[in-house]
Amino acid sequence: MKRTPPERAPAKSTPEKRERAPPVPNPVDDELYGELELALRIDENALDEAEIRQVDCYHEASKQLKFLISRRDAAKQHLAEAEAEAYLHVKGHLEKAEADGKKKATENEIKAYVVQDRQVRDANATLLALSEQVGKWQALVSSYEQRSYALKDLAALWIAGYNGARAPLVRDVNREALAAERRRRG
Repeated sequence: MKRTPPERAPAKSTPEKRERAPPVPNPVDDELYGELELALRIDENALDEAEIRQVDCYHEASKQLKFLISRRDAAKQHLAEAEAEAYLHVKGHLEKAEADGKKKATENEIKAYVVQDRQVRDANATLLALSEQVGKWQALVSSYEQRSYALKDLAALWIAGYNGARAPLVRDVNREALAAERRRRG
């Protein structure tokens, strides 16, 4: 005989039971992500501007990542609470059925009913969506870390004259200035 999952009644508000608010599903601005992703590109002719923007972009991406991680952690807690609540409800319902002479439910059956619970499914979907966002922003933060190294390497190559445009070295500028001063004196 196949059992039907018990229907959950609306939660009664009692002093012992606290109400849970589900976490915000997608609190991050997708437009900001797109802007930061575009800012990853490096213009080799404007390394100074890229270096200046690097810090701000990395900070903004890291800040968004930390925010998302905290939202994901809250969603994990929300899921655990929803599972516990559903478990108690299902177990209580099946114990009543057992008292009426029906077959005793196994722990696996109870777990299966808990997974099918609407609140558990919703909490799980929220957690999965936030986990996806966290992964996306972690990749962006990692890209900015790599970009930082690339900027340093490109600046070193530019100073060394790799692309034919050699930057004047400080010692060369000083030598030229000293030679010009000597010529002027005499």
